[in-house]
Amino acid sequence: MGWERPLRPPALAAAPHVWRADLDGLATDVALLDDAERARAARFAFETDRRRFIAERGFQRRLLAAYLDRPAAELAIAPDRYGKPRLAPAGIAFNGSESGGTALIAVARTGEIGVDLEALRPERADLRIARRYFHPEEVRKLESLPLEQQPAAFFAVWTRKEALVKAVGLGLRIPLASFVVGVLPEEAPGPLRYEADWPGTRDWRLVPLPLEPSHLGTLAVAGTLPDPRLFEWAANDA
Repeated sequence: MGWERPLRPPALAAAPHVWRADLDGLATDVALLDDAERARAARFAFETDRRRFIAERGFQRRLLAAYLDRPAAELAIAPDRYGKPRLAPAGIAFNGSESGGTALIAVARTGEIGVDLEALRPERADLRIARRYFHPEEVRKLESLPLEQQPAAFFAVWTRKEALVKAVGLGLRIPLASFVVGVLPEEAPGPLRYEADWPGTRDWRLVPLPLEPSHLGTLAVAGTLPDPRLFEWAANDA
C-alpha cells in the first residue's frame, strides 16, 4: 500500500479510505469548531497543542464535508453514549487519531471502523503499563524481545488494541486484555484470539499502516472488507 495524493476524495466503494495529514502544515480555522471543541481548545496549556487540535478538527470536517458534498461548517459531529464520534445525521462511518503532529482519519461507506496512531516515544513504552492492561501472553512476548525492540513492539500492540476497541465502539466496556494481537515480527497483526469476556462480533481485521519510522498506526475493519486505500491530505487542500 502506498499513499496517493488526489485533488479531492475519490468516491467510497467497498474499500475504506485512510487519510494522513501533517497538522503543522495545515491552516487553523476556529470557526469550523463547535462550542464544545472551542472550549476544549481554550484549555490547552501549550500553543502547539492548541493549534494542532484546531487543525485536526478542521481537517476532519473538511474531509467529511468533501465526501458528503456539504459545507464543513454545517456538519454535526458528536460523541455517542460510549464516546465514539458520530455524524448526525449519519452519512458515512469515520474515526480519527492524532499523535506527534500527524493525524489519521479513516472513512468507510458503511459499518464500523477504527484507527489509532502513536508517535514512537521510547520513554512511554513502559512494561508496567503492559502488565496492567495487556493480555499476559502479549506481556510474555514483549519481555522476551531484546530491549531495543521492546518500544516499537509495545506501541504496535497498543495501536492494534486501540484501533479495534475504537472500531467496536463500546469504550471502556472492553478490557484490553480480552483479546490477543500479534507482538513478534513473524506474527500476524491479529486479533489472534478472543477471551470469553469479549463483547459482540469477532469478525474483525487489523491492518498495519505504512508510516514514517517515527509513528505506528493500525486500522481496524470488518473482516470482509478489502485493504484500505491510503491518501495524503496536502497543506494546499486546507
